[in-house]
Amino acid sequence: MSSSAVPDTDSSTWTTRTWDWSQQLKRIQRYIDERQLRRVKLAYFNTARLDYYGVHAEPVEMAALARPPEPGVTYIVGAYELTRAKGYYHVDWLKQYPVIDRIGYSVFVFRVP
Repeated sequence: MSSSAVPDTDSSTWTTRTWDWSQQLKRIQRYIDERQLRRVKLAYFNTARLDYYGVHAEPVEMAALARPPEPGVTYIVGAYELTRAKGYYHVDWLKQYPVIDRIGYSVFVFRVP
């Protein structure tokens, strides 16, 4: 687990207690840098420009989470997007794909071989 990861909490509170307004973006980029990740897709609710925070990841719209992930790509997905994808598209990433790490309380990291 990453140095910025935290213990598991009740999943019913992920989207009610963990809303943030771009605070996680610096932590996300630090995670990408520390692991020297090359192909990263980011599905994260925010109003900020990723380049302002130095985040080098391809933004992914929530609807893209309804499609199977690309092999060999690291997906960094916020709890809000996971919940919305499940509600709108009936796709449960937490059940379908292994979480390889967490960044803070509300950001999950997936990598499909």
